[in-house]
Amino acid sequence: MLRSTLFSLMVSLALLGCDGAIVTPDGGQQTVPPCTSDADCDDGVFCDGAEVCDPSAQGADARGCVEGSRPCPSGMRCEELARICSDCSNPDLDGDGHDALECGGDDCDDEDPLRFPGAIEICDLDHRDEDCNPATLGVDRDGDGYVSRVCCNRQPNGTLRCGDDCADDSPAINPDATEVCNGEDEDCDGFIDEGVPHVIYPDEDGDGFGVSEQGMSACTLPPGGGFTFLGGDCDDTQGAINPGAVEACDEIDNDCDGAIDQGCSCHRAGEARICGPRLPGGGLQTRGACQTGEQACLDGSWSECVGDQGPLPELCDGIDDDCDGFIDEGVTRRFHRDADGDGFGDARRPLEACTQPLGHVRNRSDCDDDDPTRAPGAGERCNGVDDDCDGTIDEDADAECQELSPAYVCMAGECLEGGS
Repeated sequence: MLRSTLFSLMVSLALLGCDGAIVTPDGGQQTVPPCTSDADCDDGVFCDGAEVCDPSAQGADARGCVEGSRPCPSGMRCEELARICSDCSNPDLDGDGHDALECGGDDCDDEDPLRFPGAIEICDLDHRDEDCNPATLGVDRDGDGYVSRVCCNRQPNGTLRCGDDCADDSPAINPDATEVCNGEDEDCDGFIDEGVPHVIYPDEDGDGFGVSEQGMSACTLPPGGGFTFLGGDCDDTQGAINPGAVEACDEIDNDCDGAIDQGCSCHRAGEARICGPRLPGGGLQTRGACQTGEQACLDGSWSECVGDQGPLPELCDGIDDDCDGFIDEGVTRRFHRDADGDGFGDARRPLEACTQPLGHVRNRSDCDDDDPTRAPGAGERCNGVDDDCDGTIDEDADAECQELSPAYVCMAGECLEGGS
């Protein structure tokens, strides 16, 4: 815990702005006055050396503070809690079975026995990296491949890397889930039921069927009635006339299938009527790819239906093949906008489509879709930004600085002469 607090303090001091303001991890600023004594510059951390107040010195920050020299020589490690330099005679100071990094081991915090490679990563409010791997954030409780967004690890640069599951107790809710029309945010993008509305119809006569030509998009029926999910009513002023009604021999199309008195005896040779696939309520199915056919009166009875087309399995073809009022439902794929053309998409800009649209890709791992130089696999540069989108800034960027001068290292996004 002490190590974590001290690290956060060092990061805050390292992010001091040129105008005398400290840039906080959430992007805010805190103004600090110029130093008047060495005590004003002391960050309380033993292992990074004693800071001094010298505004005229080269390399002084906006407060006039100059970094101190590390107290421990090369080949020795600094023990912050004991405030001493150790010769690694006890390489495993916290007794967790892992030697300190400075002593050739792999323990990222040799003063905390609960932090070492292989430790169980937990989701805690302190954002501690128990297993010495900043990329692991905690247990995926619902097993959908995503960790809860409340689980975070503090990265070496002081920023937080968090999970992105907005409901880790439900495997059907995660950033790659498909949004359905139910009042919930399945894909964790902050929007509810986007792109998946139903069609509702005004139902003036209250018979449960509305006029198809007056349909509108909605996920739920408005309160107070007057609407229905079923269309196909051919007379919305008569409750006894609708696709669910039984046809009577009264020269009226009672069941709204386009035919009058079907089922009654046919008397005139050559007479024709509409026929085709039926809705559950009894009316003709004419949505999407479904179409009606025709029957002829032959020898006093109706012939087989010719030219009709019933529902088919849904295909990704821009057609309502199964005639349920929805197009390509369940068969599209999710793509993401690649505005900078670097081959990596923006997770915040999804698009459901049958085929890959121009300017879109399947993956969603770009951290800056306006900059083609920032993408997974890009070389990390000393510039204060996360070039390779791994959640860490300026890691392994010292080599770039050392091309300018062997004494330079990357600090706070700039190549500066080595120091604390």
